[in-house]
Amino acid sequence: PGAGLQTTSADSPGHDPAPIAQHFPFDRQRTMGAGETVASVLSPMDSGPAPALQAVESEERRSHVREIRAASLTGFVEVSYFLDLDPFALLRQARISPSFLDDPENWHAARPITEMVENAAAQSGCDAFGLLMAECRSFASLGPLSLLLQHLPTVGEVLGALNDYRRLMNDVASLECIPGEDSTIFCWTVVPGYETTQGTDLAIGVIYRILTEALGGSWAPEVVHFRHSPPRDLKIFRQFFHVPIEFDSKFRG
Repeated sequence: PGAGLQTTSADSPGHDPAPIAQHFPFDRQRTMGAGETVASVLSPMDSGPAPALQAVESEERRSHVREIRAASLTGFVEVSYFLDLDPFALLRQARISPSFLDDPENWHAARPITEMVENAAAQSGCDAFGLLMAECRSFASLGPLSLLLQHLPTVGEVLGALNDYRRLMNDVASLECIPGEDSTIFCWTVVPGYETTQGTDLAIGVIYRILTEALGGSWAPEVVHFRHSPPRDLKIFRQFFHVPIEFDSKFRG
């Protein structure tokens, strides 16, 4: 299942990612797999690890735990309090240390986080919990990646860069471009088992905000699609997305 945005075909991805590495001054080697370096993470065009390391990396992939950045929980505490929930009780229930939130570059196993957000939505009775979290996100919450995106001229190049360097944000979802004659669909393709309603709403909301801020308000999708049914109250969705919204759609996009 995918989640994303539909826009015109004129801006389909097609950029040269090679210069991107210079925008990332921090060292992520501590979270990479065996034999993988910062250079291999920041350079999608890299030819790959040496043959002697391939067997080790193969075993690493088999036991790989999907992770996402602490930045993905930006707004969780504020939205929880706003909806009369105790965010730190929710963190304890999910066995996530509150100190994880101290640094947006911290990484954590994805499943406890996605389940916690879904649980918070259920406890609060708020169908738009994920979208309220997206309201709290800013372009700068992408970290060093935002330095690159703000200089890219088209939505296609921005989405292409996000996809090329998605491992700097999470390894649960990726962006997929489906070009058509009159329009192009940009989808989040989510790893099976990690698809959740709130996670999808949060992802679409964040991408919408990233694209509109990165392009200075010069871009908007034609329509936003959700596979789930409309929430009980559409007010938050309509305030967030200033474009048509389609629920019970055949795809998330």
